[in-house]
Amino acid sequence: MRSEVLKDEFYTHEGERYYGSGFNPLWLSEFGITPKCILDVGSYDGGDALRLKFAFPDADIFAIEPDPLHKDKVDRVQKYGVKVCNYAISNENEDRDFYQVFRSEGDPQAGSFLRNTAKYTETWDMNQIEEPIKVTAVTWDKFCIDNGITEVDFANIDVEGAVFDIMLGMTTCLPKLMWVELNNIIGMFDGYSPTETRKIIYQKGYDAVYEYGADVLFHYSGSSRE
Repeated sequence: MRSEVLKDEFYTHEGERYYGSGFNPLWLSEFGITPKCILDVGSYDGGDALRLKFAFPDADIFAIEPDPLHKDKVDRVQKYGVKVCNYAISNENEDRDFYQVFRSEGDPQAGSFLRNTAKYTETWDMNQIEEPIKVTAVTWDKFCIDNGITEVDFANIDVEGAVFDIMLGMTTCLPKLMWVELNNIIGMFDGYSPTETRKIIYQKGYDAVYEYGADVLFHYSGSSRE
């Protein structure tokens, strides 16, 4: 790939603060992809979805974030043409337990379906609530059907260790390219390991083509492997 990864950082647009991950929108053209549909799963404050909308104004961009603590933040990007969905993508169509997370000073952060470990708390100075809330979850397949999606060009997936569940529910509309937060979850959550998650992604027909810190870029080749 010719273009470099971007810096994970907060940025400001029209006086409002957003978070942007390291995915470089130029990578899509380098893979010969002109996106018409992009899913930002675990959108947090909508920052990545907004950046992608600026890069691809004619594409349908979906910002998917189930945590009600972040609803007001992510809803802001609707005025720029991003489609906001206040629920989760998982392996079943049901309400699920969801654990919200706060910094020590009380700031809400990215929650998860999975319980955090002591290592997570020590590493990030964040605390997970003891009692989960309930959030609505649908499978990838149902999300696509409900929204009239027949093809997904790119997916940005940052779901705090719960990627495995998303892949279980993904049998259609497999993204041509995925930027997945994966490598930083080792020992952080009571759930599937990065190795197990990679395995199911490879079985779906993906190759890992680039890795940077916590994130992995997967390209769909259609050739399943272990």
